[in-house]
Amino acid sequence: MQLTMLLHEATLLLHEATLRGDMIMRRIGQFDTETGEVLNQGSLVYLPKKQHLNYGRWFAMNQDVMAALKQFKRLEDYRVLFALLERLDFENFINASQADIANELEMDRAGVNRAIKRLIAAEAVIEGPKVGINRTYRLNPNFGWKGSVGNHKKAVSDQMRQRMDKAGIVGVVENGR
Repeated sequence: MQLTMLLHEATLLLHEATLRGDMIMRRIGQFDTETGEVLNQGSLVYLPKKQHLNYGRWFAMNQDVMAALKQFKRLEDYRVLFALLERLDFENFINASQADIANELEMDRAGVNRAIKRLIAAEAVIEGPKVGINRTYRLNPNFGWKGSVGNHKKAVSDQMRQRMDKAGIVGVVENGR
């Protein structure tokens, strides 16, 4: 009975300290509450309840690119960008019908097309291949990312390589090497 009370009090202290965010630097052991036997195998692990964000779908965005986005002077460019971002899928793929975007935003298709061309020129969006009758796009991985960290690093590296190839750059010298 006393052993059970001690364990209960230690658990409460651990729980209270965890809630406050204090770092506890003491050894905590395990024992069988029925026999009092000290258990030296395994480890006691505290796992807080996993928190779930209730914001629906999301992606990460680079704050430094906001300066590049400020160059747009037309409201249509922002509206089309947000419509594309709304369709953002994993690995930054965007499959969007310009006609659907035009209907959704109550714009003409030519206006949507011009806005997308400006987004491509600003390198916010990268043009991809056609799928059926629709053109596909990708959000520039330097602007934002939806997907795994490993794939983001690869996409940024691939994007840099493509830009270097386009500019005719064969290599980069870093730190004199």
